Amino acid sequence: MANLDTDSSGKGLKPWAVGIAAIGLIIVVIAVVVALVTSSSSDDKDSATPEPATSPSLLEEEPLSDVDASDKGWNAAIADSFGREVKVPANGVGNALGKAKNIPETQCDVKSGAAVTIQRTSGTQTIWSNDLGPSEVTAGGAPVGYARSAEAAMMSASNDLVLLYSGGTISADIARHGLSVPDQDSLVEELENSTVKDTTLEDRPAPSAFRITSCEDTRVIGDVAIPLPTDEEGNPTSSNWPVLRMSSESKDGDWKTELGMVPQPVEDRVTDLEGWTQWQY
Repeated sequence: MANLDTDSSGKGLKPWAVGIAAIGLIIVVIAVVVALVTSSSSDDKDSATPEPATSPSLLEEEPLSDVDASDKGWNAAIADSFGREVKVPANGVGNALGKAKNIPETQCDVKSGAAVTIQRTSGTQTIWSNDLGPSEVTAGGAPVGYARSAEAAMMSASNDLVLLYSGGTISADIARHGLSVPDQDSLVEELENSTVKDTTLEDRPAPSAFRITSCEDTRVIGDVAIPLPTDEEGNPTSSNWPVLRMSSESKDGDWKTELGMVPQPVEDRVTDLEGWTQWQY
């Protein structure tokens, strides 16, 4: 995004500007990833792959095939900018809080938001529940195993997207286990060859609330509202929530996040959460 403000010292982005940039990046990169998959599946594609843009927010990670995802307990907890506790798993990729409850058909009705816990996993904030999932972590660090409910679908998609676009070694495993996209193998291969980590998404806060816009047995579409402490002008008395629309497909016993299947809503931010279902932190 252009024209992001710096702090009073001129040394860097204001926290609210970083948050907006991170959220905007997720929306923009969806189209880029879909284009990448489409291009890689074409017979007459150009063999050259564009290099990632040079940016001070991009860091190189060491290649990593597997991680030790076993539960090793917790490091000292931290807090986000809204005072919400963020648990820090010692394994770096997350500790399951329980087993997702068995729901035979997609539960579309949501009476109230679940109690959720924020965990700092693979360098960014993800949300976890005792009985909606995620229930486990793959060998590559991807959180998987969600209940078959519309709310769990939103949790899954939110986690998948922020981990996918944060880059680094986690992205390929998210593409392998958490996505439903054309030519998935090609996308996984592309991401396995990239270890670029986007550090701006470390400041992207966990979402506050969600709303379901469409729910069928095998597909859920909905929005999440991501909190920012100020409005676009930096006014701390006028908090607002950028809106990110997502879609998930029930496939192979879990929710798989779709890319590029739904347009982003015209209402790209809200100033209150009336009509939304808020998660309980």
